[in-house]
Amino acid sequence: MHINLRYQQADRDSNVQTDKLNNLQHQLMQLWAIHGGENNSAWLMAMEHRAIEVLGEVSRRDWQDYQSDCEDTTEIARHLWQKCKALVIAASELKGMEDNRLLCGCKRLLEASDLLIESEEEILCLMDTGTEDYQSAYQNGELCWQRHFCQI
Repeated sequence: MHINLRYQQADRDSNVQTDKLNNLQHQLMQLWAIHGGENNSAWLMAMEHRAIEVLGEVSRRDWQDYQSDCEDTTEIARHLWQKCKALVIAASELKGMEDNRLLCGCKRLLEASDLLIESEEEILCLMDTGTEDYQSAYQNGELCWQRHFCQI
């Protein structure tokens, strides 16, 4: 009887771990979708699209009018980073899962979030010095995300 109770408790603990794992994997997939995709080509395409979007918007309206949109996007990126960091912590706390693909995927997502924030902050910084500075950096492959993907 005592062995049976221990087995049932172990089975319940295993089910809880499985539920947590499934939940974290689902969250990871959702956050990657927000980033534009998990693979490097999708990620690069999302960053490229953002740069073109910024240049297009600034050509249609004044930077002063568009700046608040970019500031909002930077805050959204920071909020996304917080979610990614929480996911890394949750994945690292799963028992027996210290060195798993989920944790590696979460850490890679956090890296993507770091680059997203850096990119959004770079937009604000360069555009504040002049739209030509951002456009020139983009055309010359000098934006942080462009340098990042050249290193991969």
